[in-house]
Amino acid sequence: MTRLLKHGLLACLIALTASMAGCVKFKQTTTVMPDGSGKFDLLFGISDQMLQMAQQQGEDPFGDMEPTELGKESKGIVAFTKPVKEKKGGYTYMSLSAYFEDINEVQLGSPDDEEKPAKFSYKRDGKSATLTVENAMIFSIISEHEPMAPEEKAFARQMLAGMSFIEAYVLPGEFEDIKGVDANDNTATIELGAQDMLDGTGPIKDLKDAEQLDFKITEVKEDADAAKAFNAELEAAKKEWEEIKKEAEAAE
Repeated sequence: MTRLLKHGLLACLIALTASMAGCVKFKQTTTVMPDGSGKFDLLFGISDQMLQMAQQQGEDPFGDMEPTELGKESKGIVAFTKPVKEKKGGYTYMSLSAYFEDINEVQLGSPDDEEKPAKFSYKRDGKSATLTVENAMIFSIISEHEPMAPEEKAFARQMLAGMSFIEAYVLPGEFEDIKGVDANDNTATIELGAQDMLDGTGPIKDLKDAEQLDFKITEVKEDADAAKAFNAELEAAKKEWEEIKKEAEAAE
């Protein structure tokens, strides 16, 4: 299977679009704490039917979600968790998380990738802050979108049915509105569905000319209990990551 790292933590297998896009669901959630630490939660799903077809061809759609390999293709990540598989509603999902201590140090993308890596800038200014995302993963999909002729849509509609691509950001406070981005309290969501791909609507239209995402947080919400809980989660993930690396070395 073609390995494709599209400005995200790992391959979302957009290379499969031509044959099974309608059977692919992907969500990347970036959580940023007030001090700039945080994590990426990734969820990739493929229909059981298409998973079986891929396996019959000797392919593993989840092969790119190997933590130690992902560690070589990113900067600023201090821990990965073990991938977890789950079957639900006719799909097989795999999820994992990746943690960072300073999002300003994070770069997502293979050194061999022809496209620029995703980069992040988080700056505090008193009680407010700005998170800037350069080369967001969603931009890759938007830039590759091409209008479809009416006669192409009937076939494409079947192929894209059920497709879901979501890029979300959980921010340390409410933020100013951005066209093409849904806001729910402190969570920003960019959702791309089958109809958007067919008609060039939604984020494809609204973010077409955007060069980066600038989330202007009006007031950073400090929560000592939440910070303590996240720090404990981060330390546990770092310990787990050391075990994962040891197991990988032993298996070589």
